[in-house]
Amino acid sequence: GVGTRALAAALAPADVPALLARTRVVARGPKPLAALRELGVANAIPVPSPDTWREVLATLDGLGLAPGSLVAVQEYGGPPRELLAGLAARGHRTLAVQVYRWALPADTTALRAGLAAIASGAADVAVFTSATQVEHAFQVAEDGAALRAAFARVAVVSIGPVRRAALDAHGV
Repeated sequence: GVGTRALAAALAPADVPALLARTRVVARGPKPLAALRELGVANAIPVPSPDTWREVLATLDGLGLAPGSLVAVQEYGGPPRELLAGLAARGHRTLAVQVYRWALPADTTALRAGLAAIASGAADVAVFTSATQVEHAFQVAEDGAALRAAFARVAVVSIGPVRRAALDAHGV
């Protein structure tokens, strides 16, 4: 939703319904779908739950796009590698639209302190609300294997299947 609103602001919100009425719009999840409706875009096609890249591809497959079709993909914090690879495998051209980027903060003290608490056993629960948080944890960790072992000693909570997939990819 935040990215959809940012994209609309960059385009001029009043022009968004007319611009997007000329194409098929697929919304991955309830937040961007709600943002599109607020902007007056009535033709958005919702992706079924759990609204991961897999369901996006299945939804696009149902549209019967010809090979070579151009698919613009609004990135959500980082490049959706699996989605882009799936589109390429189907013979589609892609245009990545980067609206915002999640990056490590300049000061990683708080993240390092959280990882130290997990490693030392001082934390009982680790909660991830974005896949990027998982990536940042492993990027900052000095020893990925030790971090995986530490996560085995705490309750790890992930909000949604995308976060779960990021944890799975790191063996957590």
